[in-house]
Amino acid sequence: MQFIRSLFQSVLFYGVVIFLIIICLPGSYLSASFARKALRVMGYFMFWSLRTFVGLRWQLDGIKNMPKRPALYVAQHQSMWETVALFMVVPNSVFVLKQSLLDIPLAGIYFRQCGFIDVDRQNKSILRRLIKKCRSASEKGHNIIIFPEGRRVEHGEKAPLNPSFIKIASEINVPIVPVTHNSGQFWPRKSMIKKQGVVELVIHKIINSTGSAFDIKAMIEGLFYGGAHLQERAKKGQT
Repeated sequence: MQFIRSLFQSVLFYGVVIFLIIICLPGSYLSASFARKALRVMGYFMFWSLRTFVGLRWQLDGIKNMPKRPALYVAQHQSMWETVALFMVVPNSVFVLKQSLLDIPLAGIYFRQCGFIDVDRQNKSILRRLIKKCRSASEKGHNIIIFPEGRRVEHGEKAPLNPSFIKIASEINVPIVPVTHNSGQFWPRKSMIKKQGVVELVIHKIINSTGSAFDIKAMIEGLFYGGAHLQERAKKGQT
């Protein structure tokens, strides 16, 4: 039964998204603000369809930890879920993503209009160019979201973190905001079946980017893989 629910949700969601992408394309092509609003509508529809047909809900903790000035949000990457959730939660946000995603027909127009930052992994000066683009985005008031694991990782598994996010944050002088979640527990990377439950999205306290790179990386790894956020919730008696 859960497979049928998941299949129906996927077909409905992607069908509606394709429809919205097409009809909203003229406005999105002309206006970055319109493009952002269109993507948010698609995000709300995703949450609604997951809740209605799959029984998958979510809750947000730590919203008070979000700084009022631009920051670099460093998040785990387990499924498509958190990309949508972070875009909805983090105001005026832009993602650092693979260049190929900006070349996706139609959808790429939305990503470019929203100012998403592409990474050309074949470019030898990738970090220098990335820092330049991130600085420009920050100066425009954008919050930057990056997935240091570089790929989707199964829930409960570990992956080496690319430490370049520390250099980026330090160079453009913004704080680092760690974000953890358990989306992969309910939306597995290699499965069509989405499970019932509650995704816990936790925004942690900021980390000063001027600190030791070794310590910053260790703190992020501890939050990502040490279960620190779940321990905090257990101490509060939350489930």
